[in-house]
Amino acid sequence: MANPTNANIHEDVGNVWDAIDGTTTTIVNGLIQRAQAVIKAITGTTSGEMQDQAIRALADGYAVQNAMSGLGPESTDLNMYVAMRDRFYQDAESLLKSKGYALDGKYVRFKRVNA
Repeated sequence: MANPTNANIHEDVGNVWDAIDGTTTTIVNGLIQRAQAVIKAITGTTSGEMQDQAIRALADGYAVQNAMSGLGPESTDLNMYVAMRDRFYQDAESLLKSKGYALDGKYVRFKRVNA
């Protein structure tokens, strides 16, 4: 797997794509670069399957967050967007935790439990 593309993000966020504020491909390229920078700062690299998946999940969350900026508080879609964004962020967090990292940049230590 490679770092995500605009097509990957479009596939993941579905109809939210149309609500992204600005020139979609330019905006999403920037969001992917932002996600890459975050993952690299946490793990030290953007290479690897876990990093690729975490970058994709984080970029998906950023895309939904961007689309939310165009919604008013009266929008009926707001709760759906929030839930979708949170799910993408949770996916990124879970992927990082599987390798001992967290989105807050802290190293997660796993304790061994004797059964």
